[in-house]
Amino acid sequence: MTIGELSRVGGTYRSTIHHDLDLGLLPRPETLGPRLHHFGPEHVERLRELKALRAEGLGLVEIPQRLATRPRARTATTAP
Repeated sequence: MTIGELSRVGGTYRSTIHHDLDLGLLPRPETLGPRLHHFGPEHVERLRELKALRAEGLGLVEIPQRLATRPRARTATTAP
């Protein structure tokens, strides 16, 4: 999905997505061209996590710490 689609699905602004990418809170998307990036379900999940953490009142210092302690979701490519 494009950043516009991610913005709609994740319920956040594009500028917030860019900010989270710059801070390393969101994983980098797959690059398909100079201005074409592909965001997947892992980006939607992380955006929802970030939104929940911000709703709890956590700041930019606490959010990376909390994300580091959360268990990662298993994907089809993750080995058991």
